[in-house]
Formats: sequence, structure tokens, C-alpha cells
Amino acid sequence: MQQRSRPPFRTFIAAMFVPCMIHAQGPSAPSVPAPLRVGHTVPVPSATAVRKSSEVVIDGKLNDAAWAAAKPITEFTQYDPEQGKPATQRDEVLFRFDDAALYLGARMHDTEGREGIRTQIVRRDANFDSDWLQVVIDGFHDHLGRAFFVVNPSDAKQDQLGIGNSCCDSGWDPVWDVVTSIDSAG
Repeated sequence: MQQRSRPPFRTFIAAMFVPCMIHAQGPSAPSVPAPLRVGHTVPVPSATAVRKSSEVVIDGKLNDAAWAAAKPITEFTQYDPEQGKPATQRDEVLFRFDDAALYLGARMHDTEGREGIRTQIVRRDANFDSDWLQVVIDGFHDHLGRAFFVVNPSDAKQDQLGIGNSCCDSGWDPVWDVVTSIDSAG
């Protein structure tokens, strides 16, 4: 029996709440100091976090009014099996924020729907061996310090810090919430 190769970013709706400090864009937004403006060698998708105007419900669904004003990121590339190639499945990632937190909503489609999802329940920071979504935040845009947030379709989560070329400190356990749901589209 031939095993099918699947991309790791897949197939569910995740809504995450990550307490953090962020810089908003606009007339009253603080400017980023010049030394932290580091260029990219590979084009990256751009996202705009929209200030939330209504309560964000963390329920694994993106059907409340808070997500309606957010413009989704839809241009992704594969990590596995063909690194750098266009994604083979449609994904949508949305960002909202307020003074206390960054909110991320993600819709991960799968052409096989519910049947295409691989997941399992595991302890925090354990190996998922399933589909997953990873968000990496470079809070200083220095390409050195990174905060990793990973979730699978069963609400299992991982979080790690990476500094410079060293990776990763899984002993870091920040407070963040995540809820996922699985439906007929993924």
C-alpha cells in the first residue's frame, strides 16, 4: 500500500488568543526603530492585524462579527513535501488585536473534508504526529528571537522560544488559549 504524502499545515479551523504586545499601524502607532528594520531575502506574505471592534469568541469557528472585518492571508507555500512550492490546499489566516492580545483565526481546507484530517490528543508540548498549524512570531523583527505557537485539530498545543541559531526552548509555557473544530470542509 502506498502512503500518501501530505503537507503539514492542514485542515481545521483554529482560533487562538495570544497575550502579547503589538504595534498597530496608523497615525498614533509608535514607529519601529531603524536598526530593527531587517530585509527579507525571500518574499513573505503580508498581513494587517485589524483592531477588534467587537468581542472575539474563541470557539473554533470564524462566524462571529469580530472576524468579518479581517482580511485573510491566503498566499502560502509548502514546507513539506515540496518546500517553497505553492500550497496544494486552500488556507485562510486572519488577525485581530486589542490593547492586550493578538487574536488569530485560521481556516484550513482539505479536499477530502473531515476524512482527510489526521489528529490525536496529546499532552502539551508532546509530538503531534498529526496535521498542525504553526505560527512563528518575530516580535522584534530582528530574525533572531522567535516565539513558536503550534496547534493540532484536537486542541493539542506546543509553544517554544528560539533565539538566534539555537532552537527551541520548550520549557517556555506562556498563557494562551486555543479552540479548534473539524467540519465537512476540513
